Amino acid sequence: MKTLEPSKIRNVSFVSHSGAGKTSLVESMLFVSKTIDKKGSTDKGNTVSDFEPEEVKRHISISTSLIPIFWKDYKINILDTPGFLEFFAEVRGALRVSEGAVVLVDASSGVEVGTERVWEFVKEEEIPACFVVSRMDRENANFEKALSSIRDFFGSDVVPLILPIGQGQNFKGFINLLTGEAKIFEGGNVKEVDVPDSEKEKFDMYRNELVEKVAENDEELLDKYLNEGDLSPEDIKKGLKEGIKNKVIFPVLVSSSVSDMGTEEILDFIIDEFPPPYLDEKRYGKKPNSDEVVVDSIDPEKPFSGLVFKTFTDPFVGRINFVKVYTGKLTSDMKVLNIDKDKEERVSNLFFIRGKNQEKTDKILAGDMGVIAKLNHTLTGDTLCDSNFKVKYDWLKYPEPVLSYAVEPKRKEDEDRLSTAIF
Repeated sequence: MKTLEPSKIRNVSFVSHSGAGKTSLVESMLFVSKTIDKKGSTDKGNTVSDFEPEEVKRHISISTSLIPIFWKDYKINILDTPGFLEFFAEVRGALRVSEGAVVLVDASSGVEVGTERVWEFVKEEEIPACFVVSRMDRENANFEKALSSIRDFFGSDVVPLILPIGQGQNFKGFINLLTGEAKIFEGGNVKEVDVPDSEKEKFDMYRNELVEKVAENDEELLDKYLNEGDLSPEDIKKGLKEGIKNKVIFPVLVSSSVSDMGTEEILDFIIDEFPPPYLDEKRYGKKPNSDEVVVDSIDPEKPFSGLVFKTFTDPFVGRINFVKVYTGKLTSDMKVLNIDKDKEERVSNLFFIRGKNQEKTDKILAGDMGVIAKLNHTLTGDTLCDSNFKVKYDWLKYPEPVLSYAVEPKRKEDEDRLSTAIF
C-alpha cells in the first residue's frame, strides 16, 4: 500500500443511526475506486467492513473498521463506525482521530435518535462535517422530508449541494448545485444532461440558498453578491470550502449504494472539501504532566509520536493496536515509549489494514493510520513516542459505568486466554 504525504491524506469517520447504510456506502466506494472487483452486502455478510462473526450473523457493525481507499492520487482513511447506541464509544474514538465526518441519514426515515447522538459527538470534536441522504432508491424515500428533518434538528447551516432527480424506484440521477451539471444513470451508463425542466425550479431555489449561505460567511463574497446578484462557481467553491473548514456550512449530498449513484461525488467531496490531517487545540501534544505544548501540527520532520485509538485481539495475530501518527514516522524494528504506561515497546509487526485484511509495511508516515501487532503493554488511548521526544496526547473521558459484571472462564486453564481476549 502506498505511503503519501499528509496533504494527500483524508481521515474521515462515517457515522449515523444504525441501518442508515454506512457499510453499504463504504462497499460502494471500494467498488467504484476499483479497490474490490465485486461488492458485498450486509445482508449476505460479506462486506469488507463487517467481518467479525457477530457482525456477519447480525448484519450490523459492532466495532469500527479502518478502510483505506485510494482516489485520484489521494488516500482516504474511512473509519466505518457502528450505529447502535451500545457501541458509541467506538464512534467517539474514531471521531477523535478524524478531520471530517460523513453523517448518513436514511431517505425514508430522516433523522433518528442515533443521528442526534452522533451529531453531538461531531460537535464536541469540532470537526468539519457533511450529510448524505442515503438509500435514495428505497421505497418511501423522500429527499425533501429528510432534508427538512436534518434542518429541524441541526439548524440552517445545513444546505444541499447535490439534488436528486427522482426518488424511490424513480431515482435516476442528480444535479450538482455547485457546477450546474446533471447526471442520469441509464442501464449502468452515466449520461451528462442539462437540468431537467421538472427540476429547474428546485435547482434555482436551492442554488440561491447555497450562494446566500456562502456569501453570508465571507465579507468579500457578500459584497460581490450584493453588487452583482450572483457568485461565480469559483467564488462559490472557495466560500464553500472555507465555510466547511470553519464549521458554519454543512452540505447535503445524496446516494444509492445499490446502484453506486452519488458515490463518486462523495469521494470527490471528501478530497476536495475536507481538510488534510491537522491538530486543533484539544488535540495538541503536550509535555507529560504539564500544559506545555510540544506538538501543535502534523509534522513529518519531528521525531515519531502517535496515538492508539483502537485495540482488538485477532485470533491468529494476537493483540492489534490501531495508531494514528502525528509526527515523524513509525517504522518496523523501532523502539518506542508508551508514555501512559512508562514502558518501552518494540515495533516488529507493522501493517496497513483494510477490514480484516492486513498488508505488511515498513513505515507509517505522519497523518496516516495503520496497525501494530503484538505490543505487550499498549491499549486504547495510549500515546507512543520516541524516547527522546516525550509527548502526551489527550484521550476521551468516557462516562462512569453504572453496571458491573464479572466474567470467569469455565476452565481454570483458560484464564490467561480470557484475559488476553478482554484486554
